[in-house]
Amino acid sequence: MEHYLLIPTLRSVIAPDALVSLVEAAYGLKIARIRLIKAVVLDTYRVWTHQGLLILRVYPSRRRTRPEIDAELDFLAYLQAQGVAVSVAMMRLDGTRLLTLPAPEGTRYAALFTYAPGIPLGKNLAAIRSYGHSLAHIHALADGWPSPRPRTPLDLAYLLDRPLEQLAALAARHDDWAFLQAVAAVVRPRLAALPTSPPHYGYCHGDAGSNNAHVADDGQVTLFDFDFCGPGWRAYDVATFVNGESAEVVQAFMAGYAEVRMLADEELAALPLFQIARSIWLLGMRASYINEWGEIHFTDKFIDYVLAAIKSTFALIKS
Repeated sequence: MEHYLLIPTLRSVIAPDALVSLVEAAYGLKIARIRLIKAVVLDTYRVWTHQGLLILRVYPSRRRTRPEIDAELDFLAYLQAQGVAVSVAMMRLDGTRLLTLPAPEGTRYAALFTYAPGIPLGKNLAAIRSYGHSLAHIHALADGWPSPRPRTPLDLAYLLDRPLEQLAALAARHDDWAFLQAVAAVVRPRLAALPTSPPHYGYCHGDAGSNNAHVADDGQVTLFDFDFCGPGWRAYDVATFVNGESAEVVQAFMAGYAEVRMLADEELAALPLFQIARSIWLLGMRASYINEWGEIHFTDKFIDYVLAAIKSTFALIKS
């Protein structure tokens, strides 16, 4: 009789059919079907229920602890209580928010979220202006959150140091990684000189691109996907949105943001620095997930594209 050792698993994908009964029992819902949308940083499922569409998100076991997930969900609940349109975690019948899933790689947690109605913002300038207003409102409200929970800071270690370590560990493209080290040596002290107190620094969305919001038929913009939220520079959130956008989109977004809060001159000057930092972070993140997502998400073509954007922005800040 052969004996088999349990083979280590980096990442499982929970079968949608297996989730139906679990979610129905936990939330008291009648589910028509569940379908996987994407399985990258976390696994996102669309859930069709008798109450309408919902979103189920399953967190990888090695990436987020339960206290970190609770901090995200608490922040969203606080924002909703203050009148901000955000997708929030729903309560289970027992008054808790998280499902516990015994996956092959270890315990995973899942949360069922309200659905953000509407469609992506696209080039809808009115919706983009509203998004800028909402993001600034979130920044302002975060400073008044009476009991902020600990989350991974979106600091220089997060944006530059760890990503560069992850890239340096790869055998190929040594010259490119050395170039990024040189760029970081210029960017790091300039970002380190920025204030680290409100309103410049505090809880942020963490991934404030236009793809993380929907606009409904009535013009209501709802934000979602706060998985990267945490304390950081608010200008980083702004830089994340405006990076690569057209002048008219940037103008609309900045006008909406300024309705709540004007960025200081030093924050405006730091936007291209944060765009470079985010690009380095993106390369490092994909490098760190190469054995989960595969090389298809970290191709030479992708690396060349990101490096070209970094070089273009870096040339501007040095001129």
